[in-house]
Amino acid sequence: MFNLIFGTIKKKRGIGWKLREDTKRKIGKANKGKARPDMIERMKIDNPMFNRESLEKRTRTVKRLYKEGKIKPPMLGRTLPEVSKRMKEGGAMKARMANKFKPNKPEKIMIKLLDFYFPDEWKYVGDGKIWFARFNPDFINCNGKKSIIELFGDYWHQTSEAIENDKKRIDTYKKYGYNTLVIWESELKDTNLVLRKLNKFCYNSGEMERIW
Repeated sequence: MFNLIFGTIKKKRGIGWKLREDTKRKIGKANKGKARPDMIERMKIDNPMFNRESLEKRTRTVKRLYKEGKIKPPMLGRTLPEVSKRMKEGGAMKARMANKFKPNKPEKIMIKLLDFYFPDEWKYVGDGKIWFARFNPDFINCNGKKSIIELFGDYWHQTSEAIENDKKRIDTYKKYGYNTLVIWESELKDTNLVLRKLNKFCYNSGEMERIW
């Protein structure tokens, strides 16, 4: 009876039950556009976010595995400042780069603008190609000038902590002999403004404009 409804199910050792591709398509087509409150409720039963019993069970399992020496908490024996420092200099950076293999939407706009008005002048390196200490710039001049362009998002770079961190970023680039121009995401709406800043930075002083 089960096979007549859902088709043949094959079991692979170590993987579990697996539906055939044609069966998956049939089930997907049959359920398309249908609300499944029953399925949502079943999912909540085993989800620690909704079910305290499931959360407590998971906690007991983690404690048991820890006592048996099968797992080791990554923060064990570390103070909060040590953990914070490790996240900033290692873990957080790796996580950021793991999610940034491609340019985001504002960076794509900036790439097109630079390629059109300044061909073969700037290279996008915001995907982790180049690092200065713990800072990864967005664009770097590829014609011998020690110049960097940073594209700052208005939301993420306006907090007091972000402003302090960005000052350290600019100072770090300066230690390596690089001047920096900051373009704000909101400024991309005004192409003429961005071009004026770029022309002044590239062909006049080459010094960083005030960014705050």
